[in-house]
Amino acid sequence: GADYFGSCAVLGFGTYNDALSMHFPDNSISSILVGDDVEVLVCKKKNLNGDCWLMYGSHNKMGLESGEWLGLRKLITGAKDFDNAITSIRVTRTDCSNKYAAGC
Repeated sequence: GADYFGSCAVLGFGTYNDALSMHFPDNSISSILVGDDVEVLVCKKKNLNGDCWLMYGSHNKMGLESGEWLGLRKLITGAKDFDNAITSIRVTRTDCSNKYAAGC
């Protein structure tokens, strides 16, 4: 749920092409806690398709909130409301060899 309440799962580096691979019901994610030097790509459709959002930090609400879309977020395509709409995720390490890279 929002604000990190409810069920949770720890995902390691990799690509999770559907909700089953994340061990969550489809379209049930409302908040994401992201570790240091990690970026997360979340998408509304299987196999990293549909509207996607690249995140460089934790977000306690995935919906459109006042001020929520400022800071270290980059909307890749489409709509801004990802609350209970995420189907696939890719977790990768941020390349911080360049100290000015996003998320570093």
